[in-house]
Amino acid sequence: MDKRILLIILFFVHKISAQVPNNSFESWTNENPDSWQTTNIPIVPVSILPDSDAYNGSLSVKGIVVSKNNSPFPPYLGIPGAGALGFHVSQSYDLVKGWCKLSLLPGDKFAANVRFYNIQQETIGEGSIMIDSTTSAWTPFYMHINYFGSSAVENCSMFFTITDSTKLKSGQIGSYFLLDDLSMSRTVGINRTSNDD
Repeated sequence: MDKRILLIILFFVHKISAQVPNNSFESWTNENPDSWQTTNIPIVPVSILPDSDAYNGSLSVKGIVVSKNNSPFPPYLGIPGAGALGFHVSQSYDLVKGWCKLSLLPGDKFAANVRFYNIQQETIGEGSIMIDSTTSAWTPFYMHINYFGSSAVENCSMFFTITDSTKLKSGQIGSYFLLDDLSMSRTVGINRTSNDD
């Protein structure tokens, strides 16, 4: 194969990766993973916990649906965006990857969402997944980013929770996820995806 063609191919498939803050959930303060917001507040049972079953490193994060006054209360793990700013990104990434283990009761779903914002705090891209099957081994998941604005990205937010089949309520008490090793990547030399493509 011509060396010039090979170099062009390598240019187009090369990826740039970004570091999500505390992406392997190794750092915790007062029962909360550093850089993340959770539903761990004094008036409800703890639903976000460190766990020693990790894909990478020594800890992962566990989100479990707990009982609050005999009703299910879902876990929420997030880095909020828009007004709460999220975390800074310098380019438009096209993929978010993570690793999970899921123990879901029938009808429950693991839900994840990522959003990108411009400097005016307007949403210009997002991706999401819903997984409804239990996985006893560490399994990768992917959120492909769809862009619907052409302005430059400034910040990113993401969240993870458990919901039911209607996507309107929490899951059932006892359903949980383990989450670890989050990353974002971008294929160099390929334009980002938009609804117009």
